[in-house]
Amino acid sequence: IPENIEDAMQARDYGTAMHSVPNVIRSKEWLEENGQCLDNIRPGSSTIKQAGRGAFATRTLKQGAVISPAPLLHIHRDSLVMCGSQTKQYVQCEFEQLFLNYCFGHRDSSLLLYPYAPAVNFINHKSESPNAYIRWSDRSHHHADWENRTVEDILSEPYAGLALEFVALRDISGGEEVFIDYGRGWEEAWNGHVEEWEAGPYDANYVPPSEFYKDLVVHTAVEQKSSPYPWNIMTTCFVAEYGDEYTGPYGRQHRWVQTPSLFVYSYDEHECKVLLRERLDEYRSSSIRPLQNDLYTAQVMMYGKRLIISHIPRQAIGFVDRRYHSDQFITNAFRHEIDIPDGIFPTAWKDQEE
Repeated sequence: IPENIEDAMQARDYGTAMHSVPNVIRSKEWLEENGQCLDNIRPGSSTIKQAGRGAFATRTLKQGAVISPAPLLHIHRDSLVMCGSQTKQYVQCEFEQLFLNYCFGHRDSSLLLYPYAPAVNFINHKSESPNAYIRWSDRSHHHADWENRTVEDILSEPYAGLALEFVALRDISGGEEVFIDYGRGWEEAWNGHVEEWEAGPYDANYVPPSEFYKDLVVHTAVEQKSSPYPWNIMTTCFVAEYGDEYTGPYGRQHRWVQTPSLFVYSYDEHECKVLLRERLDEYRSSSIRPLQNDLYTAQVMMYGKRLIISHIPRQAIGFVDRRYHSDQFITNAFRHEIDIPDGIFPTAWKDQEE
């Protein structure tokens, strides 16, 4: 925050980032000596069935090359425990947040480390023939002396001071998916989960939103009373701007407006309830019903306000999971940190040894 009027004017002219970090622009020579690439990997659909997304090399990476640095946020394991149902006698706290799956840790430690570099959280597991591994960074942003401190000391620090690096085990071709070995503890936990998992009362009826992407018709709120969507599904409308207010069948309404890059940004996607579906005027007398050209009127929740938006095209209506209702939030979903190998895990951090 600027401390005086002169600093405030500088922040106005050059931006708050330039004001708070005045040395953010570096010379080419400095970058060649001190910089690290953050664009060696990109997210994409994983080559592993049902793994979701993965991380793919954007260029050829030689054996031993740093694929990506990964600064780490330090977290206590207990902070990811969630509490569910409760009685007069006790509160049931047996669920762990999804966040745990993206953290690195060790079976004998309460310390968890979350990497926040671009795309590294998409790197998947492969125990046989992984093409990458992790190691502690030797750069200045990794405080090696922290490896000798206790977990309690580290958790008291208000800033990040640890960093890993993802390193190529062999030459990796551009476009190839990057894998690391998550560790034996993780793999045993996963195999046990697959073998023992049973669907709960809600889980068995879960339907992914992708099942509705190709539906030409979106049901209105009235139609859903007799033919409801699955319990986990809700409709969304892509709206960035809208026309002037006018009086329509639902009172004060606004006409939907097409804007550039409308479907690019998630903040233009809003929860909505479809009220009306009607065909375009030019097709009203046609015996062929071009459903993809139907227009919709919906009640749209935009930034805390309920607006009635008309003339919404089918392609601007989507299907998503209701908040906290996707399959990753079921109570018996898999939860386990990625193992930091014994060979590099500091002894000082082992505060939960049996």
